[in-house]
Amino acid sequence: MTTTAKRHPLTRPSATLSLRERAVARGAGEKTPWLKTLPEQVQAVRAALAAAGGPATADTIARTLQRARTDKVAELLATLAAIGQAREVEPGTYSA
Repeated sequence: MTTTAKRHPLTRPSATLSLRERAVARGAGEKTPWLKTLPEQVQAVRAALAAAGGPATADTIARTLQRARTDKVAELLATLAAIGQAREVEPGTYSA
């Protein structure tokens, strides 16, 4: 009988960590890398919005992501709101 021990998320290679696990591994105050593909960018914005803990603007979210442009983050936040993955609580301000 073979058993496979589940590894702690922080001991896995970084390529297999989720965005949230990467953020925990990096520590507070460090920026999340702005990833190249659209699905990864959407996931990063959604995770940053959830981590904000309350309403946030595109500028606030963009400052948590390395090399992220505020206009691109604003577009992704509007898209997330349009598909029900975020809520626009007032013009330009979103919550998870």
